[in-house]
Amino acid sequence: MKWHVLDAVFKRNFVAYFSNPTGYVFICVFVLLGSLAAFWPPEFFNSNLANLDQLNRYLPYILLVFIPAITMSVWADERRQGTDELLLTIPASDWEVVFGKYLATVGIFTVALLFSCVCNLVILLRWGTPDGGLFLANYLGYWFVGLAMLAIGTVASFLTSNLTVAFILGLALNYSAYESEIYRAGLKAVPPGQFEAALSLGLSRWQALRHVIVPQAMRIVMPPVTSDFIALFKDTSVCSAITVVELTKRYSVLALSTGRIVELALVTALLYLAMSWPLATLSRWFERRLERPAGATG
Repeated sequence: MKWHVLDAVFKRNFVAYFSNPTGYVFICVFVLLGSLAAFWPPEFFNSNLANLDQLNRYLPYILLVFIPAITMSVWADERRQGTDELLLTIPASDWEVVFGKYLATVGIFTVALLFSCVCNLVILLRWGTPDGGLFLANYLGYWFVGLAMLAIGTVASFLTSNLTVAFILGLALNYSAYESEIYRAGLKAVPPGQFEAALSLGLSRWQALRHVIVPQAMRIVMPPVTSDFIALFKDTSVCSAITVVELTKRYSVLALSTGRIVELALVTALLYLAMSWPLATLSRWFERRLERPAGATG
């Protein structure tokens, strides 16, 4: 591996990110959202503990927006400008170019995380005496989670030349990885004896999985999965903070240009309700269907 190639690709992408004011805006928004998630909920004051329990709950959702904002331009911008083919013709292997770009995103994320770490530590020291080891362990965990999400976002950026599409793909792929953990937890929640009993009755592994394990797991995962999909509709409003044009961003632009703030806000709220209400109704029907005793009809 040629380290000078990695260094050149790393510096090119790292410096390019911070040469644009948007990069600083993304980091400021990330630090602000992290501090609000850690200290704004009333549970932080009710627990009377100087820790990051509340941030642990909300940070995955913040990263779902922030990570695609970092990775969306890694390859999409190269393809849009037509410099990706030129980049791959330099005397270096494809692996070195790809890894150098990935290291650049890791560096950007690390800088943002360090700013968040310092800000949250100052606040905790002002209000209490935090456990230094626990605090650093939390941020080390955040860093490792970010590394995995950065890899997924980089792949999403490689699939398109449109920055907005790259952002949406990064958000969708990372959210899918998050959802897969819910399905895994649902399958693990079914007692192993159920699978063994199905095999003892003569069912094959596939039949036991299809007729015994999956139906029970569906009852477990249905509430969190539907809640997450409904939340995904509403979480897209955060994208307006990083200049992605979606419903909330369109509302803010029209409200500033027309001055009809209240009317447009009501229309926007009704549109979000129209998107989430059918899914909530369908999920309630499906949950009742799954809870129906065997043999019931109608």
